[in-house]
Amino acid sequence: MRVLFVDDDKSVCDLLTVFCSSLGMEFRTVNRAQEALELCEEEDFTLVVTDLQMPEMDGMALAIELRQRYPGMAIYAFTGDSRVYPMKMLRESFDKVFLKPSDYSRLIADAMKYLAIRKYPFLA
Repeated sequence: MRVLFVDDDKSVCDLLTVFCSSLGMEFRTVNRAQEALELCEEEDFTLVVTDLQMPEMDGMALAIELRQRYPGMAIYAFTGDSRVYPMKMLRESFDKVFLKPSDYSRLIADAMKYLAIRKYPFLA
C-alpha cells in the first residue's frame, strides 16, 4: 500500500516527505505528471495525490489518464486554487479534494485511513 505525491513545488514535496516519513508511510514524490505516469507503470500505488496546476500536464489531465489506466486507484487533488475547475468537475474526477496550505494534516490523516481500510476492510 503506497502513496504517490505529485507536485511541481519542491517545498510541498519536501514537507509531505517529512510528514509521511515520520509516520512510517510508504510513498514516493515526483514533480511532474509525466513522471507520475511513468512511475505508475513501474511500481504499484494504492493512492495518488496530485496538485492541479502544473506545467506541461496538469493534475486534471493526470487524473483522467490514471482513471483510464488504473480504474481501481484512488486519486486525491491537493491544490492551492480549486477555482481552476468547477467543483462539480473536481468531485467527479477525484475521490477527494484538499486545499493547500490548510489541509496538510487532513490530507495525511485521510490517506492513512484510506490505506488502513484498503489493507484491513473490517475497519470500514
